[in-house]
Amino acid sequence: MYKKIILFGLIISFIQTGHCSTRPKLQYLGAAIHFPLFGEQLPEQVSYLPFLFEGQYRIKVNKQEAMHGCILYAEPQINMVFLKPKRASWELGLNLGIAYQLMVRQRNHLFFGIGSGPHYFPTVTAHQSRGFLFSDNFTLEYGHHFEKNWVLTTQIRFRHISNLDIQLPNNGIDNLLFGIGFLKRIG
Repeated sequence: MYKKIILFGLIISFIQTGHCSTRPKLQYLGAAIHFPLFGEQLPEQVSYLPFLFEGQYRIKVNKQEAMHGCILYAEPQINMVFLKPKRASWELGLNLGIAYQLMVRQRNHLFFGIGSGPHYFPTVTAHQSRGFLFSDNFTLEYGHHFEKNWVLTTQIRFRHISNLDIQLPNNGIDNLLFGIGFLKRIG
């Protein structure tokens, strides 16, 4: 719980320092798919391998012409989870986050994001109970802007899921993911 409070405090302080204004300037809508680079080996001798299918909505909240910017984002997800070699399952969730985006040259950007959100996982593992979870994400993205309104993105994401000790077990599960996606400017 204290991690969520610290994250909320960082977001508020970032907005208060003037890096973000409260007037949205640019909006993007897109989609991405993430593949696991490794799966956490669970005690029951299975690897937890999530494949993330997510929508993306982003708002740049500082000046449109700035070379850097504060981004607020939402990522609804429907994820396939393979518990190799035994079975498959799924997750459903929504991540909300804040990011810093830096334009590199004229058509490229770097994006550093941190986010969290509620998820549901219906399968019990030795590390995690079924039901309500939180997914914490740290994302590094490279984006290439095509035309005026399209962006191709590649990401590396560290992801931790756990249930905040609501139920046992709650050891959490970690994954490192590679993602590719696209964004379209809508505003």
